[in-house]
Amino acid sequence: MINWVINSTLCSGMLLMVYQLLLKNTNLFNFNRAYLLLSILFSLTVPLIIVHQNERTTPEMPSFAAVQQQIVNVNSALTAETKTQATITPGKSQINYGYYAAVIYCIVAMLLLLRFFINLFFIIKEFRHQDKQRYGEAWLVLTDKDVVPHTFLGHIFLNKKYYYQNKIEQGVIDHEMAHAVQYHSIDVIFISLVQAVFWFNPFFFFFRRAIQLNHEFIADAAALRSSGNISRYQKLLLSKASLLPGLSITSEFNYSITKKRLMMMTKHTSAASAWAIRLTVIPVIAGAFILFCNKTIAQQPTSNNKPVDSAKSKDSNQPIASKSNNGGVMVHFDGRKYPSTINGISASEMAEYEAYETKYTTRRLDVSKSITKPEEERMEYLFQHMSLAQQKYRTIIFDYPPAPAHGSVVSAHDLATWADAGTYGIWLNGKRIKNAELQNINPKNINQIFFSRLTDKAVKNDGFHYQVELMTLAYYKSYRKQAIANRNNSMMLFHFKS
Repeated sequence: MINWVINSTLCSGMLLMVYQLLLKNTNLFNFNRAYLLLSILFSLTVPLIIVHQNERTTPEMPSFAAVQQQIVNVNSALTAETKTQATITPGKSQINYGYYAAVIYCIVAMLLLLRFFINLFFIIKEFRHQDKQRYGEAWLVLTDKDVVPHTFLGHIFLNKKYYYQNKIEQGVIDHEMAHAVQYHSIDVIFISLVQAVFWFNPFFFFFRRAIQLNHEFIADAAALRSSGNISRYQKLLLSKASLLPGLSITSEFNYSITKKRLMMMTKHTSAASAWAIRLTVIPVIAGAFILFCNKTIAQQPTSNNKPVDSAKSKDSNQPIASKSNNGGVMVHFDGRKYPSTINGISASEMAEYEAYETKYTTRRLDVSKSITKPEEERMEYLFQHMSLAQQKYRTIIFDYPPAPAHGSVVSAHDLATWADAGTYGIWLNGKRIKNAELQNINPKNINQIFFSRLTDKAVKNDGFHYQVELMTLAYYKSYRKQAIANRNNSMMLFHFKS
């Protein structure tokens, strides 16, 4: 969310600067209108656009020990780390600055929206209870109030007495007709809502001023086409300069009577200059897109299926365990980088992911059988679009599976040692067996062993301290074949809960 706010603000500032330097002093009024409105939309949406970028080089897939083998090291690292943290890190109450910032944002946005809708209510109330008559493509709303001529959504508000006494100059009506037929009020409503919702962006205030002043340029140009007398129209503007302004969401005749507005009536931009300016805007928009879009680093899968000698990759295969914010254990596996983005996901998307974590986190490093496939796919999508910092402290993560572990040898002495049910829990080919059944197993038929130590909480629940998982030769071959086939399919990791 913070990245979106920063990128959106910087993008709007960049586009506003381009307007001030290239377009502000030209009479390309309709082009300027489109540029200003589209710049606002562009700055709000471009940080949400995801662009996938491939890394220049494809990293080689290292050999991993199987997940179960790494649990021993994870537990050891966690135990050491927990003791260290208990020694050097005192408990502190954390101030939730994000919560207070959200509260302040909501209060200010609600007040600004309330002001907008109050103004809208008074305008609607005014033209509902006043006399109306058709005037060309617009409606005249004739009111008894002493109002400044102003326009809102095709309705021109005039004082009834002055209108019937012909005291309202034709140039004023022509000016307001331009506002009405081109629906300038829609632009004003749009920027008013944008300002209210995104009030923290200071550049939208200047966008609003530029939009409304450009509306006046357009209306002035239309009035001049009707009268054809620039001098008389300029005197009319000056005579109305002392009128009080109306509501902020209407287009009134005397809005921003400035020397600049008078000067623009005689401004001329050649056709060649106009096209040059328009074409200059194209690379600016392209550059803004490249700078402020959400860039995703897409990891290319490797096609090398050859396992690496575990002896050579022993050090690189060690997991790193660290405490997470919600009490879980963060396990980092060296090797291929899992996809992430630079800007990350929004606060609402992160809250959605954390809700899944709360629902499905288990005390074991395994996949919950209760999670549905659509939920898992949604979680993986969110995780892939997190930034590295957002991925770091998750209780549930996605990663590439490790390479299959190499076969290992078991002795008869080992089998005899594991017969103690109070110390060891035994699994054979993925199924729990009784410890007494070990005496019926020939050690030569065992081709793989996974050995892990349980957490203190798990010991209380299960009644043993170590988990031993054995594989026969046939089962190991099947496991290894499946592990190689699934090496590019992501897996979900549930971290231990302390």
